[in-house]
Amino acid sequence: MKKMFRLISLALALSFAPLTSAFAFGDAQHAEEHKANQVTLDDNATLSLQVPIFSPNFAGTPVAFVNEHPILLGQLTPALTPVHEEMPLPTEGAAKALTNTFNRELDKVISERSQGKTDVRVERMTTAGIDKDRNLLVNVPLSSLWYGETPVAEVDQDPIVMAEFSRDLKASYGDMTEENHHATLTENARHLLDRLIAVRLVELEARNIGLDQTANVRKQVDAFAEKTLLYALLNAQLKGLTLNEAEADKLYRDISLEGKFESYRFSKQEDAVALLKALEEKKSFDALIKEAIAQGKAIKETDAEYTSFKDLLPQIATDAKDMKAGDVSKIYTKADGFLIFRLVDKRFHEDPAALQFARKNVWDTQVASQGEKYISKLIDEKAVFNKEAKAAIDFAKIKEKNPEIKLGEALAPLLTDNRVLATIKGAEPETLTVAQFAGRLNGTFYHGTDIALDAKEVDAKKEQILTDILFRRAGTLVAKNLGLDKEQDYRLEVEEFERRTLFDNFVQKAVVPDVTISEEEIRQYYDDNVQKYSTPTMLRVKSLPFYRENDAREALKKLQGGSDFKWVAANSSGLVPVENKDLLTFGNSILSLTSLPANLQKEGGSYRTGDAIVFSDPDKFFYVLYFEKVYPPEPKPYDQVREEIRQIIFQNKVEETLEMWIGKLREAYDTRIYLSGQAS
Repeated sequence: MKKMFRLISLALALSFAPLTSAFAFGDAQHAEEHKANQVTLDDNATLSLQVPIFSPNFAGTPVAFVNEHPILLGQLTPALTPVHEEMPLPTEGAAKALTNTFNRELDKVISERSQGKTDVRVERMTTAGIDKDRNLLVNVPLSSLWYGETPVAEVDQDPIVMAEFSRDLKASYGDMTEENHHATLTENARHLLDRLIAVRLVELEARNIGLDQTANVRKQVDAFAEKTLLYALLNAQLKGLTLNEAEADKLYRDISLEGKFESYRFSKQEDAVALLKALEEKKSFDALIKEAIAQGKAIKETDAEYTSFKDLLPQIATDAKDMKAGDVSKIYTKADGFLIFRLVDKRFHEDPAALQFARKNVWDTQVASQGEKYISKLIDEKAVFNKEAKAAIDFAKIKEKNPEIKLGEALAPLLTDNRVLATIKGAEPETLTVAQFAGRLNGTFYHGTDIALDAKEVDAKKEQILTDILFRRAGTLVAKNLGLDKEQDYRLEVEEFERRTLFDNFVQKAVVPDVTISEEEIRQYYDDNVQKYSTPTMLRVKSLPFYRENDAREALKKLQGGSDFKWVAANSSGLVPVENKDLLTFGNSILSLTSLPANLQKEGGSYRTGDAIVFSDPDKFFYVLYFEKVYPPEPKPYDQVREEIRQIIFQNKVEETLEMWIGKLREAYDTRIYLSGQAS
């Protein structure tokens, strides 16, 4: 089960500015929703890279494995470099000679690793020779951690590594469907790489103009980095935690119940109350309810054989869970009266959805509990309070001394109190002052502090804020000491967030200001797409369904000859009875053309009032459709759709301007692509 923390008591769920980088990032980051026709990526898929064999960036790239232990390219190149210094190689023969030397060195290392054993598993990742540009084709499994730092491309010497690329590629497959994916893995990979390169180019330019140093960007990135690091720390505390199967099973058995009920509805509450009162006096329920029904005071509802508790109203389900067979419920108010029921039987039933819910519910509770315990323990270990300063923020005592004091008056002296409230222990201790804490507390009262001090409310907020601040500081310190900020997943996640933030800022600062839209452009778009902004064709249709096509065509002939529809309906043979459940319903109301069957919609634009046709519903019936009235489409008023059109034009222009920028940036920055045209 995936380890995810849901912090309940902390305000770690930071809010970030809305992101507008969908143009470049696409939907790769939102793969939670899987579609029915989703395209999947094979776990064993590989991509080929054209690896420049003497580039230090590829020295750590495996070219073979011996018993799953890698042989790195950098282990072989020292034997090649002194002999081949030119770039490119002068002849095909020179390239072949370099390939032979490379293979000899690789065979030599494999032989050394094998130590003469025959049961050694050797996997070569190269399938072709070295070309004249000194590139070696290496097959890279997308899921292999050995290639995480291998560059797929470089933008101004900044690598896009395989770990980032394969992660985004897998995520992008999560959103692909048969309709929107490219034909091959290579095409999908190249499409993604183009997008990542575009983002890197924009990122570079954004940094060059100093956007990465603006207070707004730094605030967003630093907050994201802190939150991500703290979650990494909390997730690390889950090692060894396993699902409490007994608790999950208990919850499952509590929620996956179904019952057999006898329900009775009373129109007057006092009649229901009287019945329950009589029941308390040990009178027979059967006799009492029989009498109430006979007197017209109660009606027996129609109950299913068994009803799942999850389909009951929450309060009824909760009460029924604790009832025994034969028990009579209390009174429940319904829209149409007052309900009481007798539980006839109750039993457990298998329900995979309920089981999944129970397991997730128990797991989430365990995770939250584990996290909260760790946070409390960490604060106890790392935070040292100044007792006098802490006493100054006891709002219950402040209220006790001055019952009439307002919140603003209580906070005022604290906002300028620079005493240390707490110290976080560490190599470089951090301090929290009373004023810093009070400022944070003051900021939570969005409607002002000119109100009476509610000591209970303020003290509760105080504890939450102190826990939040101290955990952020102590947790960040511990996470860095554990090296969590150096781990690849964390680093990539923060880098990507910063990249995305810079991209959005660049679009807003450099692209959007260049986009202008005139009224003439909006009007022209409207005129050019007037059909798109028109109401659909509306029709009033009458229909006659027939079993046989010949009968339908005979009726059609009569209608087209001028006969009245009612007369044709009354004098045609072979009609399908209107009760037939397979009949299409055209009704007597006005229909939108778009609500008709797809094959009718294609011809719908040509129908005119008074037309009649034969429509075949495949493998079922033949319909004579008489179009009593056809309302042609009408353009929507310009003012009604103007803003919608303006947004479309704006988005198109932003994308065009951005593409122009990216084209210029491609010329300005050196871009190298190592992804080859091969994949499997």
